[in-house]
Amino acid sequence: MDEKLPPELTDEVFVVFDLETTGLDVMSNGITEVGAVKIINGKVSEQFTTLIKPDYPITDEIVRITGITEEMVKDAPKISSVIPDFMKFIDGAVIVAHNADFDVKFIKRFAGAEE
Repeated sequence: MDEKLPPELTDEVFVVFDLETTGLDVMSNGITEVGAVKIINGKVSEQFTTLIKPDYPITDEIVRITGITEEMVKDAPKISSVIPDFMKFIDGAVIVAHNADFDVKFIKRFAGAEE
């Protein structure tokens, strides 16, 4: 079996990312975790992962879904200090996400980008 990846997967830099949030509505919820990997030449080259202390409460339902508790984020950085580093991390990359529309809306909101 040929294990060489096709050029479509090696000629670009990809960032695969996922967010965890305090809820579904982008305007009344915050981000609690950012996790991302950068893929260069078909291999994971870097990772970016951090918990974030949101300005919104983490409900019992969200704790059940994500496993992230208020205790876990109490000393975590705020999104305002994380977002500049995350934007540098994804700069120039093809962005890949499972629920991209949802996650990108949160990133745009906290990065201050226009829709």
